[in-house]
Amino acid sequence: MTTTEVFSGSSLTASERLELGRIDHLPLAALQIGPTLRVEGIKEDRILALMEAPEDWEPIVVARADWTVIDGCHRALAARRLGITTMAAIQFDGTASEEFLEFVRLNSDQGDTFGHRERRNAAWRILSSCPEWSDRRVGELCGISTKTVADLRTRLATLLGGRDDASLDFRIGRDGRRRPVDARARRAEVAEALRENPDASLRDIARLVGVSPETVRSVRARLSDLELTEDPRYPADFAAGGRWTANGDWRPDVAFTSRDDGVVVADFFERTRVGADDFDHTASVPLSRIYEVADEARRRAAFWIAFADRVEGRAR
Repeated sequence: MTTTEVFSGSSLTASERLELGRIDHLPLAALQIGPTLRVEGIKEDRILALMEAPEDWEPIVVARADWTVIDGCHRALAARRLGITTMAAIQFDGTASEEFLEFVRLNSDQGDTFGHRERRNAAWRILSSCPEWSDRRVGELCGISTKTVADLRTRLATLLGGRDDASLDFRIGRDGRRRPVDARARRAEVAEALRENPDASLRDIARLVGVSPETVRSVRARLSDLELTEDPRYPADFAAGGRWTANGDWRPDVAFTSRDDGVVVADFFERTRVGADDFDHTASVPLSRIYEVADEARRRAAFWIAFADRVEGRAR
């Protein structure tokens, strides 16, 4: 069983085997109860709690090769103390890495018994062994945010001397599809798909390229602004992924173009842009209006300070 098969649905997971009743009753004495895959190890209180209601136990999961317990060490230890001789078990075929992935999948929805520390550790191990997996795929499996996964990926790269899987020009999503890591390449793919399928819906293009409909919407808006011709080459600011830079234009930024009110505020910022060159206007202010202009400039400065405080206040 390959990693892709475990998660793509082409092979049965432990839960699917459970639903189909593919459960064996294995002799407890033959099970290999090694160190648990949990970060905190074996917890006595967990064993004692399980001993109170053995009738509620789910089948454990063991490696078919040697009957090592993958998921269910606490249940197996509780069974020993209760004198139970056989246990309901699901046998799993896979490598050590695949066994860990199955363990995480089975436990990621366990709430407090699989806490944030466990989830972060699981994501760390997966990123170490499967650097090609996308942040979203790792996050969904471990039950943590995509941002947390991205932060862990950066920390791992630092520890490995700067290796941030830069040699990989793709990431593999949960659906098994490869997608470019470089946002510029993805947006270029969307642009080409829009050119080739001008009547297709946002969802159709999103499904074709493997991006979100919001990404397609922002690229379509940008192409409309650029009045795209038959020339397949795109302006530098678009190729850079449509992100604003200090000397650039706010309007191509996907963060703004992905929402209607964002487009409005981007246009507002462009209309009110000022720079060092604008100091040249000071010499042109009529002498009879110097103080009025100065007062108005201070009023506008006070507005921008208040505006900045309110914007930052949203983050706080």
